[in-house]
Amino acid sequence: IEATAGLIGADRMCVSSDYPHFDSNFPNVSSNVLKSCSRETAAQILMGGAHLYGFTDADFQKADKAAAADKSLSAMGKRAA
Repeated sequence: IEATAGLIGADRMCVSSDYPHFDSNFPNVSSNVLKSCSRETAAQILMGGAHLYGFTDADFQKADKAAAADKSLSAMGKRAA
């Protein structure tokens, strides 16, 4: 991983952390990245790939709000049951 990051740039790498990608070793993706390279490189890989898809801070803020709303609805459903 470190060698590839050196060649193409860690900020241009993504990992398939979801399931069921055939090449994913879910749920051990992040721990394997952390074991295989420096913390700096791992941070760039794990945090930097989103820009390849054009995501912005606004997109992440919108996703955070949606997740919080979903969590709220789930909690209300549990109380009603």
